[in-house]
Amino acid sequence: MTLVGATFLTCSDAPMVVQGTVVQYNSTEKTIVIRDEQTPNQELTVQVSSAEMGTEPKVGEIVRISYHQTSQGMVGIRVMNLSHQIK
Repeated sequence: MTLVGATFLTCSDAPMVVQGTVVQYNSTEKTIVIRDEQTPNQELTVQVSSAEMGTEPKVGEIVRISYHQTSQGMVGIRVMNLSHQIK
């Protein structure tokens, strides 16, 4: 029973994921603004200062971001640039 409880607690901290088009990337402040591909297509700002990220995202590219929602907002864990993966 203890193992099941521990597994449950770990799963509750799983990151959330959002995918959309880059509207703005601020390399100084380490933030990305994306337009969510899901309706209502909101513009979302994600802090990515400690996120794992490959190439610097450019406006118009499609990215998928895993993140945690904190009191400071959306804090990115990983930024995956799908525009570089789609052939």
